[in-house]
Amino acid sequence: MQMLIAILVLLFECPYCCLMVTFVQKVSQFADNRTYWQKALMYTISAIVPICLCAGISTITGNLCLFVAGVFYGLMALGKKADRNEMVARASTEESQNADMKAHLMETGGKVVAQQALQNASRKI
Repeated sequence: MQMLIAILVLLFECPYCCLMVTFVQKVSQFADNRTYWQKALMYTISAIVPICLCAGISTITGNLCLFVAGVFYGLMALGKKADRNEMVARASTEESQNADMKAHLMETGGKVVAQQALQNASRKI
């Protein structure tokens, strides 16, 4: 299983190593069309499965490298951290939007509670 995963990673990451094989171009294009989070998911899952099947020291060390590669792809999928000014600007707009939504919720929520109280009172009579 580890050998199969190693060959797939080799085809995905360095297809120029296997240029003489005819289907390498298709596999390479398939790998290039994947987003970072898809590669991260594929690498981390393919690293965890062999460890679950056979938890030996060689299995763990071999798949740990693949798991770390998946983690790095996951971090690349998250993107760069914004600078401080941009984060402050976003936080202030989100806080004002949240305050507006809470105010609207309180207004509509109060009306709903009053209507339910009237309905309950009319049922009791």
